[in-house]
Amino acid sequence: MSLRGSLEDVNLTDTIQILEMAGKAGCLEIINNNQTGRIYFKSGKVVHATLKNLIGQEVIFEMLLWEKGEFEFKINEQSSQETIKTSIQKLFMEGIKRIDEKRVKEKEKVLPIREKMERILKQLVSDDNQILGAIIVDFEGEIIFRILSGKLKDDTVLSVPELFFNFYRDYKKIKRPTIVQMFVNDEKGFVSFCKINSRLFLVSLSTPMARLGSLIFSLNKVVEEIAKQSK
Repeated sequence: MSLRGSLEDVNLTDTIQILEMAGKAGCLEIINNNQTGRIYFKSGKVVHATLKNLIGQEVIFEMLLWEKGEFEFKINEQSSQETIKTSIQKLFMEGIKRIDEKRVKEKEKVLPIREKMERILKQLVSDDNQILGAIIVDFEGEIIFRILSGKLKDDTVLSVPELFFNFYRDYKKIKRPTIVQMFVNDEKGFVSFCKINSRLFLVSLSTPMARLGSLIFSLNKVVEEIAKQSK
């Protein structure tokens, strides 16, 4: 059985289940950047796994977090070690639980710097008469907090989550904090999305008459300041 592909097309859980149902023996090798993980099968059962200094089920938990990587199943490669005794379904359930816990912890990291961010955003909205609103959004598209001018209409604010998700599909390609995409509406103005770090984004709402040069300068300055506070 020849099996190779990308985790972006077929995720790890589906790949493992395919091999399990086929009752195969061999090694599933996954390469993600400079990391190479190996999962060993015996009669379709996961029996061993390695990743750098990790072995066993901890490897599965770590690799379930991978969203990118190239994989290949190698029939002739097997291991004499059997460090995994638990069923793969139980490992998947524990892995999902850990992923959820990690997301909660990531959100909790935002809380201690909330007051500092609010101060920065209040200053941005009050000092720059082009910007009518500034919103911090997390990696799931949830609004963490916002500073809005009274001039903004409710329907403009309500449209932010939908616009964010349209942008979010491509955000992982961004390598450094910057203004990455700008939506223009002649009636409502500019909606600008700025990546702060891997967890946070700044969404700004500006007037239709905003001067793009000074707008980009103001937003870059604020993003750099928030990025320092949120490390």
